[in-house]
Amino acid sequence: MNGIRFGTLLCLVVLSFLAAIAGAAEYSGLCVGTATIKAVSEVNKRGSDLTFDLGLAGVKAEDTLISKGETWQYNDDGADPGTNWQEGGGNWSGNGNAPLGYRDPGGESDDSVVIETVINDENKYPTTYFCKSFEVQDDSCYGGLRLRVWRDDGIVLYINGEEILRNNLKTSFVDFNSLALSEITDNNYLEVTLPATLLKTGTNWLAAEVHLASENDHDLVFDLELLEPLKEASTKEFISLESDDWRYNDNGTELSPDWRETGHNDSGWLSGQAQFGYGEGDEATELTYSSSQKPATT
Repeated sequence: MNGIRFGTLLCLVVLSFLAAIAGAAEYSGLCVGTATIKAVSEVNKRGSDLTFDLGLAGVKAEDTLISKGETWQYNDDGADPGTNWQEGGGNWSGNGNAPLGYRDPGGESDDSVVIETVINDENKYPTTYFCKSFEVQDDSCYGGLRLRVWRDDGIVLYINGEEILRNNLKTSFVDFNSLALSEITDNNYLEVTLPATLLKTGTNWLAAEVHLASENDHDLVFDLELLEPLKEASTKEFISLESDDWRYNDNGTELSPDWRETGHNDSGWLSGQAQFGYGEGDEATELTYSSSQKPATT
């Protein structure tokens, strides 16, 4: 790793930083971002210097339009849903959190799969319909779409009434009585990329029809996530170099095992600004030691 130098005995430098990071899950990397150690000089008990500073930044490469496990409207009455249902025209009373469907314990299904919302597990009609709305703030920000769907068995997907994906179904006309071509036996998500031109700024609709492989099928499952890669990735700094919010312990004693955890009481620790250390003359906070036998760990 650039910026790290090792001596004959590596001295572990440990400090505590507590911060409330809003929206951290939107960012990727190590934990919520990329951690960089600015410098660890050749440190051991006889070393003449020690240096520590750290920055933490998150890189956001895509927005989430629909997350797995969200709430969907559904129609499971076995009837023809009529026209315009793909565009949000359905007035359906059913709604629940994904994954939606059923697993028949008496069948050959994977009974370990948790169905969040059980629908129509007695009257197994060939087709069940799902839809939901989602918002797009600015459709010009995105270069494409990444869609991942869990379907068991066949599926047709629509955005704003336009068919965007058909899988495990015949390519010709399908309706509420059509069956899937084969039974899906795995729990994998099908992933496809799509053009961002399918979206519009404001309210959009995503609709799905899920078809059984047979009328006495043992299972039906649906869940979906829709992601938008950004044309330009954005970076958010969570911890800046030379931050003044660090707490530190340099007394050379052994700490309790929970010192790394959020709930640890560090009220007895000192506080200061990075960079920390001694021996080079450019430290913002100089660490102390009582004799020439410096503590192995700070």
